[in-house]
Amino acid sequence: LFPILTDSFINPNFSQADLDELKRKTYQWIKQRKDDWFGYCNYEFKKSFFENHPYGFSKLGETEVIEQISLSDIYKYIFIFIIVNKTFYCQYVNYVLSYRLSLNNINA
Repeated sequence: LFPILTDSFINPNFSQADLDELKRKTYQWIKQRKDDWFGYCNYEFKKSFFENHPYGFSKLGETEVIEQISLSDIYKYIFIFIIVNKTFYCQYVNYVLSYRLSLNNINA
């Protein structure tokens, strides 16, 4: 089970249908902002008080930004932040394993 989990994390595969469904759900959540008066007031307050600071941005984002996201953007993000960091992680694991093996040889 673990190899399947790691393969899905390291080699993700998204279709356009998956992206469209996620966008549809996110649009629906954004439309529902006004249903909760406390959350909506908090959203409007942070947006006006913090303006362009990241504290003023919504976790869900805005519809204008979500429309611009494409599959190529997702794959670029995966390559930059996961694949490149995976190389560092693999080298770290190799270092830890070699260190443990050297300790075992010393203690033997």
